[in-house]
Amino acid sequence: MPIPNAAPIATLRTTLTPLSVADAPFMFELMTSPLYLRFIGDRSLASIQDAERYIDSYFLKSTRTHGFGYFVATNGNGVPIGTVGFMQKDYLQNPDIGFAFLPQFSGLGLAHEVSQAALKYARDEWQLTNFDAVTDRENVASQNLLERLNFKFIKEISHPGDQRPIPLYGLRV
Repeated sequence: MPIPNAAPIATLRTTLTPLSVADAPFMFELMTSPLYLRFIGDRSLASIQDAERYIDSYFLKSTRTHGFGYFVATNGNGVPIGTVGFMQKDYLQNPDIGFAFLPQFSGLGLAHEVSQAALKYARDEWQLTNFDAVTDRENVASQNLLERLNFKFIKEISHPGDQRPIPLYGLRV
């Protein structure tokens, strides 16, 4: 089940629609791309069917539990280019904003554009006021984006299943 009652969100160059199992072909491409594997992690996806199961058991399970979730960003031609959204992770106090884009759409300011729209939507429609964000220590681009979105570095934290601490950012509205 995608995000309940979430209408598409238009930005200057994109449209955000709730993530659904139908997005599995795109999500398979995204989640097996080099940047995703390097900075977010290997989800052991070998097929589109694996992506369908992962979307349902991870992204949509969180949506069903918490009432907020992820969007797929499409460009003006309707081509999926990335994701942005929110998830309540066990080890974080507040909803975590996450974003990922196909490599050919990175570095164009699109992540900033869609993240601003998603944050506004989360505040206005879901009445969320505080957000967390975690990123790989080496993912300077994501850290810079978080700072441009007015997130502040809080501290390094332990991440379940990872030996190295990761930076925790927060946005308090």
